[in-house]
Amino acid sequence: MSQKRKILSHLLSGKTLTRLQSFKLFGCFELSARIGELEREINISIDRNSITVGEGKKKVKEYFIKDLDYATNRIKEVSLL
Repeated sequence: MSQKRKILSHLLSGKTLTRLQSFKLFGCFELSARIGELEREINISIDRNSITVGEGKKKVKEYFIKDLDYATNRIKEVSLL
């Protein structure tokens, strides 16, 4: 399974994902690039929040899919999964 599919499955399960988690779980160094590709290829919105980690000293992006039903239906339309 490709990195994009692993990332998409993870997000569709309702979980969030940061760059560090993406590296640890999927060996993906460029999460923002994979997110951008998914958004363009499937035409869905993958949401982002800035979260603070490490005793409030570092801000990182956390990715998630807010509208899981729409995303799931859209993916079925383009037969990605």
